[in-house]
Amino acid sequence: MEKGNSDDKANGVTGKIMFFLSSLSRKQLVGCVLVLFILAGGGLLAAFNTVIHVTSTDTFCLSCHEMKDNILTDSYNKSIHKANRTGIKVACADCHIPEEFFPRMVRKADALKEVWGHVNGVIDTPEKFAAHRDEMARKEWARMKSNDSQVCRNCHDVSKLTKKFMAPFHEASHKEGQTCIDCHKGIAHKLAN
Repeated sequence: MEKGNSDDKANGVTGKIMFFLSSLSRKQLVGCVLVLFILAGGGLLAAFNTVIHVTSTDTFCLSCHEMKDNILTDSYNKSIHKANRTGIKVACADCHIPEEFFPRMVRKADALKEVWGHVNGVIDTPEKFAAHRDEMARKEWARMKSNDSQVCRNCHDVSKLTKKFMAPFHEASHKEGQTCIDCHKGIAHKLAN
């Protein structure tokens, strides 16, 4: 008898919804479906944005134990990007994740390889990470070079930062097709082998 009561309750709710939907005109029904899709899409977009934000924090980036107390973290903590006279602290995402939407999504998809490497034990210890560091650094430098060091230029305006004696070097480097990362590889992390 209890089962019948729960079925009646389920049928009651379902029945009320079906009755409500059947009482709507075609335009009203299309409007309801459209509103539901917009709400669902907004919810998915908010969830997606939250995941992107959370996975772009230093806390997330350094949550893998191979990243704690290794040469990258130590050298970053001593670099001008962490401690400088202006008080500005550069986060992992500032250099490793582009601000622009599509390049950001491409970088996030590519970063899944690093997460996969952690989960599968390829780089899950500081020693294994160090063994693959040179290869990973070269890929990161190639990525930065391919987009003309866009993440550097998101913060640095070379035309305003170069001192008079440095301007000719930057101009010559630019004419030769070089970008920030060609000369400034060791600015935030001690260089790999």
